[in-house]
Amino acid sequence: KERKDKVYPVYLDTPTHPHIVPEPCREKSMRYYNTASPLQKLLQAGKILKKNHLALVEFGDQQDENEKLLLSDALLPFQGPNYAIAKLIQRIRALRSYLDGRKVSITVSPPAATYSVLHAGQAAAASKQMHNFKPNQFYLVETVKPLLFIFMMYDIYAPESKATPPDETKTRRRAFFKAVIQNSWHGGVWSSAYHLSSTGAVAYGYHLVSKYSFSAAMSAGALFALWFLARRRG
Repeated sequence: KERKDKVYPVYLDTPTHPHIVPEPCREKSMRYYNTASPLQKLLQAGKILKKNHLALVEFGDQQDENEKLLLSDALLPFQGPNYAIAKLIQRIRALRSYLDGRKVSITVSPPAATYSVLHAGQAAAASKQMHNFKPNQFYLVETVKPLLFIFMMYDIYAPESKATPPDETKTRRRAFFKAVIQNSWHGGVWSSAYHLSSTGAVAYGYHLVSKYSFSAAMSAGALFALWFLARRRG
C-alpha cells in the first residue's frame, strides 16, 4: 500500500461468472434469440435452450441514464464450486485494491482450448461446437495468450487506461466495473441468445451428430463402392 506506483495487481477473469455488462449486450442477445435457426427455435419451445436474461443494475450513485449497466449470470455449475469461489475472491480483491486507489489490471479472457478444457472429453467436444450458437466462439490458446499480454501491458503503462482509478472515491465502484467491461473479451458469452448452462448439452449433441453422420456417410460410401465394383465384375 505504501508503494502504489510500483506494484500492480493483474488478474485474468472468466466470462462464465456473474458480471456487470453494458446495455448493448441485451440488444444483441435479443437479436440473436429472434434470428435463431429453426432447430434452435424448436429447442426453445421445448425449454431445452433457455433464454439469456440480463437484469438492470442499480448502483445508487451517479446513475447515467445514457449508459445503463446490466447483470449477466453466466455461471456454469459444471465448472464446480472451487472455480466459482476462486474467481469471485479474485474479483473482490481487484475491487478492493481499486477502491483503495491502486491501479488494477483485470481482463476477461474468452473461452479457449486450454489444457483443463481439452482433457475433459465432453466439455472439449461441446466447446468446439459453440460457434453454432451465435455469437459464441472458442479460441486457440496461441491466439489468446499474446493478445491478453498486450491488454495487461496497456493497463499498466497507458495513462488513459481505465485500470487507473478516478480521483473521486465515490465514482470508483462504478468505474471499476466499466474498467472490466473495457477489457472484456468474452467470446460472445454476454451477448448470447441462450444461457450457457443450456447450450452445453445441445452443443455436445451437435458433436455427436457431426461425428456419427460422417461415419455413416463413409460407411455408405464404402458399401456403394463395393456394390459398384461387384456389378462391374459381374
